[in-house]
Amino acid sequence: MRARKRVDLTREQGKKYVKYDEGAAMYSMGMNTFQRLAHEAQATVRVGRSVWVNLDLFEKYFQTFSEF
Repeated sequence: MRARKRVDLTREQGKKYVKYDEGAAMYSMGMNTFQRLAHEAQATVRVGRSVWVNLDLFEKYFQTFSEF
């Protein structure tokens, strides 16, 4: 399944964790940028060889860049 289709499903289902490719597509940014921000936010969880990003933690960190 392509990342864009998974993004739609993720939003509908309200997932709490996503992999890098899906998260990058959700936030319309490159994979490397999403990975870096996820690590800075300490929102990553390693399960075996997979890395999952906690969207709640990522979203809180991402909001700190808001210019309001």
